[in-house]
Amino acid sequence: MKNLDEKTIVILAVAAIFLLLFLLQSNRIHTGEVIEKKFQKAHSSVEMTPSAGGAMRPQLVHHDDEWLVIIKNDTKMGRCWISETQWNKIELSDWINCRDLNNK
Repeated sequence: MKNLDEKTIVILAVAAIFLLLFLLQSNRIHTGEVIEKKFQKAHSSVEMTPSAGGAMRPQLVHHDDEWLVIIKNDTKMGRCWISETQWNKIELSDWINCRDLNNK
């Protein structure tokens, strides 16, 4: 078997990453019936992040208020993060398109 050079390995790795991202994105749903509404209050959490030299170190991360809806269509379930104004207007059982809501 032929040994692959470093350039070929990098190209294959990048292609594999793009393929994975495409598959993950295509698996998301954008339209569906609202089956649940959730509000996550602003909070902070400690998360481990890599630092120079490869060691992990704790870092305080702030998360703003988040409003989201859980949607379901015939085959899949998903979630959609939206603004507070939109969240207040949407009712359970409404049919929504997350792309339309996020572009307004």
